[in-house]
Amino acid sequence: MRKNLKYKVILSSILFALSLIGAILILFYLPAKQIIIFYGDSCSHCASLEEYLTQNKASEKINFVRKEVSNSPENSQQLADLAKVCNLPTDNIALPFVWDGNNCYQGEQSALDFFKKKISD
Repeated sequence: MRKNLKYKVILSSILFALSLIGAILILFYLPAKQIIIFYGDSCSHCASLEEYLTQNKASEKINFVRKEVSNSPENSQQLADLAKVCNLPTDNIALPFVWDGNNCYQGEQSALDFFKKKISD
């Protein structure tokens, strides 16, 4: 009887420790969902989105980062990886491309609609 109680206490302690470790990993080590705008330097649709964001002071209302893909293989690879997550073909990705942590929005109109909704929330 005493032996069973000892095992129950040990098992409970191990489960508690694993839960605590899991919570710490989630809070400190997993990246927060972040809005990312992928754009190209010579992309006119990207420039239109940027103009909208500037005029509406979006950076004061929403946290997001911009990543240029024309001159950055690292950013281009991240863009392709996120397109795959959204089951999009990687050989013809429309810019601007927005990732909100869960969903992809590609092309000027889709990106504008996303930010209009975020700004109005």
